[in-house]
Amino acid sequence: MGKKEEVEEERMEGGVVVVKPKPNKGLTSTVIDWLEKLIVKLMYDTSQPHHYLAGNFGPVHDETPPCKDLTIQGYLPECLNGEFVRVGPNPKFTPVAGYHWFDGDGMIHGLRIKDGKATYVSRYVRTSRLKQEEFFGGSKFMKVYR
Repeated sequence: MGKKEEVEEERMEGGVVVVKPKPNKGLTSTVIDWLEKLIVKLMYDTSQPHHYLAGNFGPVHDETPPCKDLTIQGYLPECLNGEFVRVGPNPKFTPVAGYHWFDGDGMIHGLRIKDGKATYVSRYVRTSRLKQEEFFGGSKFMKVYR
């Protein structure tokens, strides 16, 4: 097996690219990090609120394991069976600067109703960007700005 095949095999797991961030701690990356922080400090107005991160639009910070037999006010008819799934923006980490509703990590929310009982679950969409931000412990990528 050649070197190229070994690299491909290392990066692929079930047809999906495995993200293994290896941060560079050299002078160039340090200068770029410093420059980005300076630009954000000079150009971003911290007095402006993040409208898309408050109230009803506020992010859900943790994934939820399947919660079975949710408390129901009233009752669900036995014949009502189905699922409702919502996929939307939900930043896991606080944005470095501006934020737009179309930005951020995605989260899937699922509600299942069956036999008069309800189950809820939520999970982040496991993108390579989210995996890298988890590795670094914070928001690291440029976002969509208004």
